Amino acid sequence: MKYSMVCLGVLLMAACATPPPRPTSVDPAITGEVDKAIASPGPQETRLPQQALLPPLRMEMPSVEGRPIDSRFDLSVSNAPAAQVFMAIASGTRYSMLLNPGITGLITVNLKDVTVREALDSLRELYGHDYRIEGNRIFVQAAGLQTKIYRVNYLLGQRRGTSDLRVQSGSLADSSAPSGPPTPASTASPVPSTGSGRAMDSTRVTTSIVNDFWGDLRTALTAIVGTGDGRSVVVTPQSGVVLVRAFPTELRAVESYLRETRLVVERQVMLEAKVIEVTLAEGFQSGINWGLFRTHDSPRGAIGQIGNNTTLGSNITSATLSSQGITVNPA
Repeated sequence: MKYSMVCLGVLLMAACATPPPRPTSVDPAITGEVDKAIASPGPQETRLPQQALLPPLRMEMPSVEGRPIDSRFDLSVSNAPAAQVFMAIASGTRYSMLLNPGITGLITVNLKDVTVREALDSLRELYGHDYRIEGNRIFVQAAGLQTKIYRVNYLLGQRRGTSDLRVQSGSLADSSAPSGPPTPASTASPVPSTGSGRAMDSTRVTTSIVNDFWGDLRTALTAIVGTGDGRSVVVTPQSGVVLVRAFPTELRAVESYLRETRLVVERQVMLEAKVIEVTLAEGFQSGINWGLFRTHDSPRGAIGQIGNNTTLGSNITSATLSSQGITVNPA
């Protein structure tokens, strides 16, 4: 009983004891973990496959390097000096105009919304002033005879081709052959027909092609340019160079002709096919006639090719076979 009272007193004293104060500061370890969680990025949102396959709404255009676009302008002049017109075309643009001292004459044109190239092309067609552009420089030539060199890639020499197709019928015309039984001498060697027999040609086609490219080119260019007033055409097949001296309009015609000629020559291909029907028969056979070795006991002999359809008799006692330089003497 006394022991029970002691235990009860201890419990009452523990229940009446004041609890220790709770800590008011946060543990630094917990604070550090929270800061790390805030600083780290959150989990990325997973995209659906349909959204991943869709193209972006804004696509980047590929960068293309191109020359600057020439500005357009109107050109209207009446009886103006040619040199002043060309200088006015290049004014306000990125081009520098270089004129030949021989440029003279007056120009009257009315052009709307054209570029520098289009204006120069129009003046070249009307007044014959040729030009060339090198970078930002424009060189204008006077209207007159000019010399240009062109290169043509083609084989040197002439091409000759011949195709002969002949079809013979199976009949003979005016044929005659000796009649009667064959003799041993005649059967030992082939005897050609003594008549005038020949096969008749039912169809015969012969095609001949002669291609002289350089000669034809010289003739064509001379016809385009002419030979008067200092015009000339020089064709050098060895180097593939063509030199033409003519007026600008004629030179442009030469350029067009050579351009079309190159297109045709580069893709020119010759195809030729023949269909031949051959009928084999026993009359067109060649080989070794072993009958000669059965009829003689002589140890000497020779093997060669004899004529077609040649038969050897079984009662041959002495004979000489000759055919195309081959001689057989079984004696």
